[in-house]
Amino acid sequence: MTDTTRINGVRLDKPGVKWRKSRWEQSPDWIFDAGMNPTEIALWTFINRRAGQDRLVYSGQADLAKGIGCSVSTIGRTIITMREKGVLEYRQVKGTTNRYTLIVPPQFADDLMPSYAQPEATESSIGELTGEIDTSLLTVPGKRGFDVFMKTYENNVTKDDRLPFPKTWEESREMHGAGTVKDLNTLLKYMEKQIKQS
Repeated sequence: MTDTTRINGVRLDKPGVKWRKSRWEQSPDWIFDAGMNPTEIALWTFINRRAGQDRLVYSGQADLAKGIGCSVSTIGRTIITMREKGVLEYRQVKGTTNRYTLIVPPQFADDLMPSYAQPEATESSIGELTGEIDTSLLTVPGKRGFDVFMKTYENNVTKDDRLPFPKTWEESREMHGAGTVKDLNTLLKYMEKQIKQS
């Protein structure tokens, strides 16, 4: 039986192959055919390395600049050109923090699952959930309850750097562009990173 999620042994339903026991990662071939310059390829690969299966990353431009060894102004220009090329979407969340989503342009996604090419168009896309957020559905980092996690966050992250956590799905979409449980889990992971860096 053919495994439709693989071509030549490479997983297609993930943005890259994660090697758990080392710091190596395999990037998809199409990034070299998409007309990206070396800085754009480096940034796409760096974001890909930090992203989960949802291909979302919360980060500031300074962190991205440090990650690929360039200036913040270069990152700003690179983000704009990558968005124009259809390989990256971003949304400002708060202050200097942005939400980045890696995109596979349609011309390179013929053999991929639709959710890989356009993650916003999946069954869990923005706009489906309404009302209050049931925090019991979230995966809270560190095996803590949601309330304990939020208290730890408030006690350890300065007020200026804190991201507001929404109470409703409408607030979630408005504040963070997050309309799914998976999106909010990615936000919680970023908040956990902020706690560890404080």
